Amino acid sequence: MKFILKIRDGLGRAMSRTLLPESFSIISDDCWGGPLYRQLGLQYTTPTIGLWIEPREYLNFLENIRNTNAPMLEFIKTDKDYPVARTLDATLYFLHYRSEEEVKDKFAKRFNRINWNRVLVKVDFGKPGYTVQDIEKWNKLHIANSIAFYSATTELPGSGVFNGVLISDWVIDGAAMFNITRKHFDVFNWVKNGKISSGLFYRLLNFLFLDPSTPMRIANKAMHLTASRCAGRRR
Repeated sequence: MKFILKIRDGLGRAMSRTLLPESFSIISDDCWGGPLYRQLGLQYTTPTIGLWIEPREYLNFLENIRNTNAPMLEFIKTDKDYPVARTLDATLYFLHYRSEEEVKDKFAKRFNRINWNRVLVKVDFGKPGYTVQDIEKWNKLHIANSIAFYSATTELPGSGVFNGVLISDWVIDGAAMFNITRKHFDVFNWVKNGKISSGLFYRLLNFLFLDPSTPMRIANKAMHLTASRCAGRRR
């Protein structure tokens, strides 16, 4: 079984690399983009890895991300067991960093690697802290190559959500959301062309080779069928 899973993962990575551009940068309000880089063994070309950004300030961060002073950090003393720092526009919580020294080293390097010719922007309005006014501001920003997730309980303005995608199985964890949300849209078409779509070919590809929950779902289904057959025989 492990051998089969290893082959599946290898095929998934190989096909994914053929469907993605050589370089791209995903800017996110949490850890959402990290799994894609890790699954494909890609160098991090974005500073928003292993952290989350204060929801009420994330849009300000996006507006001024090209500012030459944007990567400057001022660390804040908190009771958190991870570093917290401010840029000119937002508070960043470095959830998966061990020390301020690690943040100083990695954040600056990853910021400098941003591919400004292929920047993708993600926001998750399902997170507590975002307001209707934030969504209205997002709609006015009209950022190209972007995507905005929201849950069934998100309060929306009458104008809806620009590039919005409803995630019926929404969870708060950003990394977990990556594998959940990729079932709802073609992540390859989005990264490559900035378009939000979901065709049959992509859904099959994701189910067969990319979705980490597929093997367990198939195994559970097989166990259920086996149990049903055994129960039928006993009758």
